[in-house]
Amino acid sequence: MYDVLHDSEYRREWDSNVIDTHDIAQVAVNADVGYYAWRCPKPLKNRDVVMLRAWQVEDGYHTIINFSVKHPKYPPRKDLVRAVCLLTGYLVHSTGPNSCSLTYLAQVDPKGNLCCWTCGVVMQILVTVEIWLISQECIYITRHYSVPDPLVNVNASACYQSCWILGRNRATFWRNNFWFSPQHLLGSLPKWVVNKASQYLVPQMLKKLHKACVQYPAWKQQHNVNTKPWLYPEQNKLPVLALSELALQRAASLENIDESSLAEEKDESSDHGGLEN
Repeated sequence: MYDVLHDSEYRREWDSNVIDTHDIAQVAVNADVGYYAWRCPKPLKNRDVVMLRAWQVEDGYHTIINFSVKHPKYPPRKDLVRAVCLLTGYLVHSTGPNSCSLTYLAQVDPKGNLCCWTCGVVMQILVTVEIWLISQECIYITRHYSVPDPLVNVNASACYQSCWILGRNRATFWRNNFWFSPQHLLGSLPKWVVNKASQYLVPQMLKKLHKACVQYPAWKQQHNVNTKPWLYPEQNKLPVLALSELALQRAASLENIDESSLAEEKDESSDHGGLEN
């Protein structure tokens, strides 16, 4: 389990959502900086993140901690939404020769928003309902006043005038009361959306992770079987990066990109959201 979580080369084999993942530089014998981009379910756009990762093995417990950082050579891309990993962690503890327990912590702000997409869907529903209501009231008026009434002089033109007044009043109402306008929807995705998505996506990813762990020994035998720089620091060939060249990535410093107009590369193998490594 611990090896699979570290091995970025193997990640490309088992994680169908990965667009790109690689280690950038090392900042200590047990810490490095990495890049991860993953596919998201529609209508969300794909995300990427730059993270500082640190790990430690002590008393049979294997720990990995990640959080987002700014790297001068990895600014936000135009075709992806830059997410923010507030804190992601794994705690792996062996419970037997062929078993372990895994504790997974994820605090992620996916950033972006669906402002125009959401407003468009809501407006289509509201306009459709309003047209139906007005048509029903027109039918009602026509049926009750189809014969001119000498007392109130209601005729066909009065029917149409009533419908026009009704429509004007409805339009004024929605203009004054449509509080969830694009300006109000600007901002990151709502927390309840993120939490609901996590409840659905994380169990799926953990199942895939378990399957990947079962297949890892056979795969590793064919791919640099003795190379594990996360266990043997002397094997790490990444360039050294001073910690002073990095800065903490705060969610507030990133623009909330409108995902409904974001251009992205065509991708035919999109599955579900990824699990930050």
